[in-house]
Amino acid sequence: MSRSSLRLIAIGSVVLAAAVGAGTALALNGNSSGSPPAPSNSAGANLPGSVQALDDPSSAIPAGWTQETVQPSATGTSAGFSIAVPPGWTEQRSGKATYFNAPGGGWLMKIDLTAHTYPNMLTEAKYIESQVVAKGKFPQYKRVSIRAVPIRGTNGAFWQFNWVNSGNVQTRSDDILFVKPTPTGSQSYAIYFRAPTPGNDWNTKYLPVFKKMLRTFQSVPS
Repeated sequence: MSRSSLRLIAIGSVVLAAAVGAGTALALNGNSSGSPPAPSNSAGANLPGSVQALDDPSSAIPAGWTQETVQPSATGTSAGFSIAVPPGWTEQRSGKATYFNAPGGGWLMKIDLTAHTYPNMLTEAKYIESQVVAKGKFPQYKRVSIRAVPIRGTNGAFWQFNWVNSGNVQTRSDDILFVKPTPTGSQSYAIYFRAPTPGNDWNTKYLPVFKKMLRTFQSVPS
């Protein structure tokens, strides 16, 4: 075989290898441009309003509001928290849970520092759901959403449901679960809030207040 023939064979082999490589890259990328595929959903897209608020912290306290702080020494936990509450709201402590009650009752926020059972927050949310449903704690329970969400740089979970309270009033609840690392260990947080939902009151009356509160939430290390 002549030297020129050998050269043509070598060139053909290189071209074929390049074509195979390009075809493999195209198959892996799934598009004709050869660039990596875009993610199907960005981290902050389509998140619930309460989660967006919690994940957008602010040190500014709304006018007339009061900043409340629960030190870790008060609950025997790795960390506590601080949060701003509207005028007239009252605070009540029960173990590792702190309740902030609106004037006249009917709606509230609870921040619970009890250690989660599972490290995966979506698994934790589904576990809690199974427990409360089995015990009938929320009559006429109906899940609206339960999903993994980013919370303050962690992998958290969001759980929302409707139920009917003892006064036969339709009620909505949100529960946001996450774990924050601290210098003295990991700290579990469950931020739960509820309000009656006649008409569109959840979106127009209650959720805007909860969102203002959530933006002021801060972890307080020991």
